[in-house]
Amino acid sequence: MKDSNLEQRFWSKVNRAGPDDCWLWIAAVSTEGYGEFWVGGKLEKASRVAWSRTNGPIPAGLFVLHSCDSRYSPSDFTYRKCCNPAHLFLGTNQDNMDDMVKKGRSAKGKRNGSKTHPDRLPRGQRNGAHVHPERVVRGERNRFAKLTEVDVLEIRAVYAKGGISTRALAERFNVHQVTVSCIVRRKTWRHI
Repeated sequence: MKDSNLEQRFWSKVNRAGPDDCWLWIAAVSTEGYGEFWVGGKLEKASRVAWSRTNGPIPAGLFVLHSCDSRYSPSDFTYRKCCNPAHLFLGTNQDNMDDMVKKGRSAKGKRNGSKTHPDRLPRGQRNGAHVHPERVVRGERNRFAKLTEVDVLEIRAVYAKGGISTRALAERFNVHQVTVSCIVRRKTWRHI
């Protein structure tokens, strides 16, 4: 049984136009531009509420997709506010991605996130190696490491004394000359 108070409260926030027009959400929207509505203490997308109020519960794992998004230019996200049940259909995440690509809404070129929001890229102090250094596999913990920390310290000490080339050290430790060069210049194994 549908809650008439919920129904009335929800549809009062929708600008119902003609049957073929987009019925735009006129209340709060998310940062992505989707209408938002509180149902049972949980914030839901308005399009999901419109679908479930009209057609019943949405099966687990399915998304509510818009058929009206092709009416708008790729940079116009007005369709995200549409709550017209005639413009909504259910699909999987893959259906959603395929629909987005088919309609030319996938981000590319100037619309790519790295171009529109370069400040969000994890660079510098926000890079994962800085934020969670414990997750970075370094030195002997790296499964491809041929040297130990003791070897690296010895390479640096012997090279610092002078009189031996990186090529000779490489032969001595059975690694490539570039590996030794990177170690003595602290390009690699910087953590010790």
